[in-house]
Amino acid sequence: MTSINHPNNLCLVTLHFPSSTSCHCPDHVPPRELDQKFDENKKCEITSNNNPTNILNNLCTGLETFLGFNSASKGYTGQGIVYSDLDRLCDGVMAFLHGVLESVKDDTNVKTYYSVDKMTETLNTIKDSMHKTGGLSAAVTAVSTALGEWDREVTEKTNALKNGLNELKNNNFSSMQNALDNLNALSHSDQLSSVADKLHTCIDQATFLSGAYDAAEKEYDKLDPTLRDKMKDALNKIKLQVEHFHGAAANTELKGLLEEGEKQLNVIENAIRNEVEGRVGQYKLLLKHEFDEKIKSKIHDINEALKTHIANLFGWIEKAGPLVWRSLQLVEVIVKEVNNSTERSQFPMKIRKAAQGLYEDAVTLRRAMKTAYDNISNKVNIAISQLGTLENGVKSDLASLRDAIKNTVGSYAKETLAKKIGDGLTPIANEIYQKMNGTGCLNKIVSGINDYATKFKQDKSFGGIVQKWIEDIMDEDVSVKGFLDGYFKQPSTYKAPYNKWVSKGEHNAEITAKLAGLIKNELSTEIQQSASIAVSDSQSGAGKTEIEQHVAAVTAACMLFASQLEGRLKAMN
Repeated sequence: MTSINHPNNLCLVTLHFPSSTSCHCPDHVPPRELDQKFDENKKCEITSNNNPTNILNNLCTGLETFLGFNSASKGYTGQGIVYSDLDRLCDGVMAFLHGVLESVKDDTNVKTYYSVDKMTETLNTIKDSMHKTGGLSAAVTAVSTALGEWDREVTEKTNALKNGLNELKNNNFSSMQNALDNLNALSHSDQLSSVADKLHTCIDQATFLSGAYDAAEKEYDKLDPTLRDKMKDALNKIKLQVEHFHGAAANTELKGLLEEGEKQLNVIENAIRNEVEGRVGQYKLLLKHEFDEKIKSKIHDINEALKTHIANLFGWIEKAGPLVWRSLQLVEVIVKEVNNSTERSQFPMKIRKAAQGLYEDAVTLRRAMKTAYDNISNKVNIAISQLGTLENGVKSDLASLRDAIKNTVGSYAKETLAKKIGDGLTPIANEIYQKMNGTGCLNKIVSGINDYATKFKQDKSFGGIVQKWIEDIMDEDVSVKGFLDGYFKQPSTYKAPYNKWVSKGEHNAEITAKLAGLIKNELSTEIQQSASIAVSDSQSGAGKTEIEQHVAAVTAACMLFASQLEGRLKAMN
């Protein structure tokens, strides 16, 4: 055995020589002879031509070239004269892949998802990788990339179709069903106004349904013909039903009928509103005319008469003021004479007779005031009577207007439109009903009388009225002003309870208010009894109107107070 150490080898190369018995060819030299010749050659001079190392190196280099060995990469390039069975297998596999892809390149099932240009590029990559080291890896990578892209396109396009059909089934069908259910639920007459809106919703949902199917059909068209053929019948059935349903839902005649019905409803509603507003306007004018003629003129006459009586009364008071003031001074002197009935007093009997005459004159004056009050009360009663007449007339006219409106409205749609018309008339009818069943058309007058009469039924309120009367007398009565001025100048003459009052007011109004309050407190018993009689009289006014009861209560309170005040004055005398 001989071993050769070559610099391009990583291990020793062992040469096995056959034994002498293994070959009987005459051309072969037996090993013994070769050994002998080799020993003989050792005795020869070794040169570059017969150096065995050089010979073996040249032999190895030739073999490397023959086998396609690359000294730089330490591997075989496959470009040698011969290559291994593994290289043949790799090239065979790549040739097989190239042939398969070449045969399906123009197939519609393939080029639908992977274009011919991309397939040509992949085939060129496989072809270029053949007969090369590592070529199979590059070819397999190219084929794997192509298959992955083809599979991804198939998955995306089939999923897009499935998603479109699921959207149609789960969302559009459900929305359409809900819209139809809402339309069918409109069974009551008060819901008829919503029919048009619900129908519009159904039509819109049908349009959305058709659009959703069109979107799914676009995804279907992106599939390969073979797959489309398998799904064609099922998809055509869906398309037929969707188109049929959309055509039925988008019924323009029904839509137009509903729109025309809604339009006519608005026309009728406007006609009724205009008719009612016109008649109400006419009634307002009539009511204003009747009020001006039958009430306003009467109230004006009463007001003028009251002004005349008040002017006459104030004129009489102004003229009588100085006389009364002078009389009071004389009366004070006379009273002193009467109270001090001593031997020095002169004519006591004459004084008493004169005082009795003055008292009778005062009674006569009170009767005259009562006569004036009765005259005013009569005029107030006349006004109340006129108010009652007008109120009855108003109620009668309102009833006539209500019946006329009912007859007019009854001529319009009695069944289908009855509820809508009723809704339009309800606010007007309620307003008229409230006017008819309320406290009358002149609520402000009634409420004003009620509020004023209520003050006479309460001790505190009636006391305030009495105090206001006293303040007005002290502010406007000339004789009272003169008497008070003289009285304030003599504080030593103050008597209980007025001796508790000290004039420290900053102005006359404060002085007047304080003094009036003291006088009112002295009349608390009379005030309380007068308020009680007002309450009692207002509760026993059977058969009278509310206004008459209030006026009667105020009259009773004033009469009782005046009577009690007269009695107290008599007791003082």
